[in-house]
Amino acid sequence: MNTRIGLTLISVLALATVVAATGSWYEDNYVPNPGAEVFANSPVPQNWLSGKYGNNAAQFTVLQTGHNSSHSLGVNVTNHKSGDAKWYVDYTPVDKINNGTFWLAVDWYRSNVTTKRVVSYMTASGTIKTIPLDPVEPSTVCWAKAVDIVFLPAEAVKFTIFHLIDQNGWLQVDDFGFFRNRT
Repeated sequence: MNTRIGLTLISVLALATVVAATGSWYEDNYVPNPGAEVFANSPVPQNWLSGKYGNNAAQFTVLQTGHNSSHSLGVNVTNHKSGDAKWYVDYTPVDKINNGTFWLAVDWYRSNVTTKRVVSYMTASGTIKTIPLDPVEPSTVCWAKAVDIVFLPAEAVKFTIFHLIDQNGWLQVDDFGFFRNRT
């Protein structure tokens, strides 16, 4: 009986955490052009970059369909031997009052393989540091939401979020968000 009550309490606490993480506990989105909808005289959405490293062939595309909009970003990897490929927002400034706090990192995706997410941040000296997030399971038909709570140290002055693919397969991403805890 006590085990059952304990498990129920854990479930309720987990649900309360999810509700808090998706409610008004977080401020406005710090990701510029989160849905890749704004273009500035370029075929690539404003503030967005594509990148790869290692030994693989990556094809990057701006797709004419999205999660809740008319665009999303796709990458298809073939001949993978090492490295990864990703779309990401250019490093974005964190406001002056970041004294070390929790953030909510969100994006919507579709993929045919397990993918990974990473928050990367830059310090005032220009040093790049990374915070790996949980692996993301495939979702081939429906859009799925990837959500993680991240502690961003006070030394962070800029950030970005990578949703990457490090094996043969495809990944489509849209509607990125990085929301600071209000408290």
